[in-house]
Amino acid sequence: MTTLDWLILAGSAVSLMSAVACAVIGWRTESRLLAIQSTATSNTIQVQDRFQQMRAGGAAFGQICKVVGVVESNETLISPMSRQPCVAYRYTRTDEDWERVAMGRVRRDANMRGMVLRNRFTEHDERCVKSFWVRDTTGRILVDPAQAELDLRETDQRYDETLSALGKSEKRVWHEEWALTIGHPIYVLGALVNYDNAPMITRHPIGRGQRFLISYRSEEQLQRITRRRAYKYYFVAGITGGLAVLSLVWGFVL
Repeated sequence: MTTLDWLILAGSAVSLMSAVACAVIGWRTESRLLAIQSTATSNTIQVQDRFQQMRAGGAAFGQICKVVGVVESNETLISPMSRQPCVAYRYTRTDEDWERVAMGRVRRDANMRGMVLRNRFTEHDERCVKSFWVRDTTGRILVDPAQAELDLRETDQRYDETLSALGKSEKRVWHEEWALTIGHPIYVLGALVNYDNAPMITRHPIGRGQRFLISYRSEEQLQRITRRRAYKYYFVAGITGGLAVLSLVWGFVL
């Protein structure tokens, strides 16, 4: 085999692995959509009735349950940037190093000020959650968000900028915050368990494949976004897989 053949083979292998990875991510994303669609929404009274059946031995604990309502909590967190009362937040600090392009050189990736991004990394990533209640028109149900897939709303974003004395380099620090604030509408999909002789929704204690999702979006928005994301991964998987096959055919058949 020539060097070109080896390069074609390596490129095809990379494309094929990328296709498989995208297909797997697309399948996992679609499984999230199926979990949302296959579970009926229950109000607090219906959840209480199911819980009593479980305690009486008529059903097993850990059944998948879906509720919607607004966020309530006896003890709240305070988000670090917007200072809003919440039950979950994520705060990140990302550093960026920019450098001015030398005089006379043209870079397509330079910004309007002639600066090029040289390095970008997350310096700090802080996440915090606390148990809370979901309130609807019939009552409220306790939720333990530990190990949940959290879909939080962006609540604040800003960046600081420091220019070097000679103006040849620049440092930017991005601060971003997402939170689940008190009183905001919420969607919860998780397992119904017994907590101090009362119902609680949390991660399934045994079934690791069961979804546990908490989102600030409505169910319709979640389905639309999740479906679009899955299709994007499948599309990329098809393109990269097709390129891998075409490369092999061109290099070893034609």
